[in-house]
Amino acid sequence: MMLLTSFIAAVAFGNPQDDGALFQKLFPSPSGKNGYEEYVMAVDYADRNLWNTYDQWLAYLSRKEQEKKMQSDDDVPPVPPGVSPEMTDLDVRKIMDEKFSNAIHWISEGNRKGVTSPRREISVDTTFPEYAGFRLLARVDANKAHVEFADGRTSSAVKDLLEGLKFSQNFFGTSRLSSLVSIGSQTIVFSEFENHLSQLSNGDAMDIDRSCKAMLSQPLALKDLLRMEYQAWINDLDTIFEKPEILFVDDKDKSFVNQIAHISPSERENIKPLIVSGLDARMGEEMRRFDGPETGWMLRDQSPDPVASKSDLSISNLALIVVNALQGKAIKTQYANAVAKGRIQLRLLRLHAQVIEYKWQHNKLPTKLEDFAKDHAGFDPIANEPFHYELKDGSYRIYSMGIPGLGRMELRYRNTVPPKPSPDTPLPPTQ
Repeated sequence: MMLLTSFIAAVAFGNPQDDGALFQKLFPSPSGKNGYEEYVMAVDYADRNLWNTYDQWLAYLSRKEQEKKMQSDDDVPPVPPGVSPEMTDLDVRKIMDEKFSNAIHWISEGNRKGVTSPRREISVDTTFPEYAGFRLLARVDANKAHVEFADGRTSSAVKDLLEGLKFSQNFFGTSRLSSLVSIGSQTIVFSEFENHLSQLSNGDAMDIDRSCKAMLSQPLALKDLLRMEYQAWINDLDTIFEKPEILFVDDKDKSFVNQIAHISPSERENIKPLIVSGLDARMGEEMRRFDGPETGWMLRDQSPDPVASKSDLSISNLALIVVNALQGKAIKTQYANAVAKGRIQLRLLRLHAQVIEYKWQHNKLPTKLEDFAKDHAGFDPIANEPFHYELKDGSYRIYSMGIPGLGRMELRYRNTVPPKPSPDTPLPPTQ
């Protein structure tokens, strides 16, 4: 059965635009007033294939440094334009910045306008080819900031990273998929911030604090987003039956997918009301959660979905299979975790900025959360408790306990949850 990430990877991004004409396809009559137009211009400007050649070279340099030896010729990727083998990681990043950073100009221009989707409505087989480009733009933005930090231009780096966060938030609400791409893009920015926290001035920290506060004050229209997706599913149930591979993209049982495609028209009409009824219940529950406070966003019910067997082609069972694929608990949990993770990381960035403000003002690190957290920034609504602040050996940590199953959340997420033991793993001895 489909999981949300598989569906995204296989269907929704569509084919890359190698002809540089994505803007013309999405905006045949541009208004000049929609910031989304500038975002797509930036995608057209940033050559993804060229970027990948530099990215592969940076990966090669990293492996070479870690292994402390030359690799075989088979391991050496093509040398990108303008690069010579003796160049350092930073040398290559500066070349990348020269070739790609003008795309960030278009992001900044778009951020100054209202941003709306170019699509008045979506369907189950709508593709969003610009989203892969949006993720690339987040990496271009992070690379530009990295070079600026290296050159001592910290205020410029902070400004560019904040533009990247605003860009990501601005295209959040187009669809459930756009929100996941937005969160992934923000994660790239958060990682770059974490790598350079020690370089931030008091003014930089204040800018971050203000920007994060403004972004957190903007409500996420999650209920409306889910309602639009739900309506697309209901409108396109016939497409799901005609092209079941769109939905069951990871299903290896091709005979089952073929059986779905050959359900008779009369059977389809009998199944549709059952699917609508099932989706009404599950989507209604999800919309109620996201329409309320963040303390209730997480899916607490860990019980499995009702069991559906692919060998049972009865009307009720087929309806259950479709509903599980569209709105199963695994999908809802993935989505709730992703949205919560993004909000937690944005709050953590603000708290780091407040720590840095405190340190500059008092010439020491705070000893406890209450010393620096202002405007209720110290409360973690996802976990429904304060964030955790630890001071140790002249440094500090801030983290959240917010998401069950993912472990502690820091500004850059690191998986701290131990893997579940396999059935063959012996249990530890009892004491």
